[in-house]
Amino acid sequence: MKSASLIDRYFGLSHAKRTAIAAVLIFVLALAAYVNSFDGEYHYDDIHQVVKNTGIRDPANIPRFFTSGRLGTYLMSMKGYRPFVYSSFAVNYAVSGECVWSYHLFNFLSHCLDALLVFILVYMVLGTAGRREASGTALFVSLAFALHPIQTSAVSYISGRAVPMMTFFYLAGFICFLRFRAASGGRSGAYICAAAAPVMYFMGLLTKETAVSLPAVMLVYDLVFTIRREDYKARKRGTWLYYLPFLAGLAVFIVIRRSVAGYLTLADKPYGGWEYLLSEARALLMYVRLLVFPVNQNFDYNMFPAESFGAWQAVAFAAVSIAAVALYRLRTRNPAVTFFGAWFLLTVTPESSVIPISDIAVEYRLYLPSIGFIAAMALLVSGYFKTRSYRYVPAVALLVFFGCLTLNRNAVMATEHGLWQDVVRKSPGSARAHLNLGIAFANEKRYKDAVSEFGLALTVEPRFLYRYDVLIYNNLGLSCQRMGRAADAEAWFMKALTRQPKYREANINLAMLYTDEGRYDDALGYLGRVLSIDPGNAPAHYRTAVVLSRMGRVADAQKEMELAYRYAPKDFDVNYDLAVIQGGNGDRDGAMEHARLAAGLAHDGMERERAERLLDWLQGPGAGAGEQGAAIR
Repeated sequence: MKSASLIDRYFGLSHAKRTAIAAVLIFVLALAAYVNSFDGEYHYDDIHQVVKNTGIRDPANIPRFFTSGRLGTYLMSMKGYRPFVYSSFAVNYAVSGECVWSYHLFNFLSHCLDALLVFILVYMVLGTAGRREASGTALFVSLAFALHPIQTSAVSYISGRAVPMMTFFYLAGFICFLRFRAASGGRSGAYICAAAAPVMYFMGLLTKETAVSLPAVMLVYDLVFTIRREDYKARKRGTWLYYLPFLAGLAVFIVIRRSVAGYLTLADKPYGGWEYLLSEARALLMYVRLLVFPVNQNFDYNMFPAESFGAWQAVAFAAVSIAAVALYRLRTRNPAVTFFGAWFLLTVTPESSVIPISDIAVEYRLYLPSIGFIAAMALLVSGYFKTRSYRYVPAVALLVFFGCLTLNRNAVMATEHGLWQDVVRKSPGSARAHLNLGIAFANEKRYKDAVSEFGLALTVEPRFLYRYDVLIYNNLGLSCQRMGRAADAEAWFMKALTRQPKYREANINLAMLYTDEGRYDDALGYLGRVLSIDPGNAPAHYRTAVVLSRMGRVADAQKEMELAYRYAPKDFDVNYDLAVIQGGNGDRDGAMEHARLAAGLAHDGMERERAERLLDWLQGPGAGAGEQGAAIR
């Protein structure tokens, strides 16, 4: 009875107070579910978009993200145009460098904001539909959205942030559209909302291309709700003219995107549009299963493309057809269900249609569609719980269930080893999974295990080996080098460079191998190749400084290390070795500054102790020319 009393009090509050309570509940419950995600390691795309991407290390590049398709990734073979996402990475790097906490905090707060906007949106739509339980349903849908474990691939995975960021603009734009549609007679703020909606749409497109579906969702809303309004005839012409700014924004985006990035999707798929559509039919069934019963999640489903129309495709097409007919028939009796069901189908379409994308099934693609699915299911199921005091028990139980699964999923995603071991167990035929598990083993200095995983990566997926072969060869070379097998390491690096001569990692790693063997001129040649195609490559400048230092060219070494610092100002090794060189050259003030920076950037006690010993040396009488070489690695 006490809980029922609290619920009654909640429904008796003003809308502003209920929204404030929703915001607090969303934040607190989401924090409880994601509390173990804030120190999660970098995964997959994080490496080339954040860790190795020198483009995000200079805040001055933020305006250039809007005019260049090269700065968003370290990979020379890839272009990207998501300027708001890359700008957010630059802000995070300015705050915490490569330390993950600020990146995860940004993702978490974006998710909470999205959940709050979901509450507002659902409340407004249900209010338009005349549903008395609008506030309670909106609260449940927003909390279920916030806690559903399917969202972890967009929230806990740092590079997944493109989806929550785009969703923020998407939801904000649609809410502005709703407020404009709800206004009549030129009410105050209506025209501001009318102007803001297409702006939000354009910003969403600049964040992730899947925002393209917003006008289609608006159209469904107008067909279900607007044309049934009493004043529709008087506003008929303006209703459809309002779509022109959205279409114009889409056209401008396409022109900019093609001129900057050169294409709209990656062109490395060995399958066409029809094969992709057949494959997505099966993926759609899996998506629905994950939304209803989110267990056995997988970071890499490694779903192979379908070659012909089969049983899975027949079931999927039949299910979509039945759902579409049912939603159409419900448009008068239950328009809110029709709208949210259409939301799911329309928002899942951009990445599940005839436009091929490299990965057939990815969980973060459900982030935006899940809003419509959860809302439609909540409205359909709520009708079966007539007793008011009883109906909230299963809702609370479901939220607890979702929160526990999210907490558990975040534990799996906390480390590279844990994540890819989970993927290998569920997708043993994935070359990408074996490659990344091998990298995790190598980072743990388990080189024999790493070589074994790289060997599997070369054999399990021959049709798609071209995607990963250079990466596998390079990592085999690194593992062999660290095992003391220099000849094997050189052979693997050479094999990678034969396949892709401009591959930066293999050039740098081969240069490091030659440096250890005293072949300094050969090392400088490969490092020079990297710098000729990527002048801002901090690791190449750093390794060049090391080679020059060992050759006794101290002045040149300092210039190269200063360039490394310019492009990686928050790197421990760069600051430490720059301090050593400066101290050896008599620049104690500069050396002290970088030694203190190194101490503050230390990742563990060993690095901190090294920096403190360097500070003691710089403060003592022994620091002087000729002593820097011993500390440069």
